[in-house]
Amino acid sequence: MAISLYHSVHDVVDIPLYLVNELKEYRFFIRHHSFIDSETVLYCIPNEKW
Repeated sequence: MAISLYHSVHDVVDIPLYLVNELKEYRFFIRHHSFIDSETVLYCIPNEKW
């Protein structure tokens, strides 16, 4: 899952906090893809079960 975090100033905090509580079996990474204040993306990756 890839979720944009740049539509609101609160997105960078509110969206990851919500998803961390809801998606216990996922790992989360945030990556910024530009030099300006846009294109910050939260990646949600399911943990692999062996």
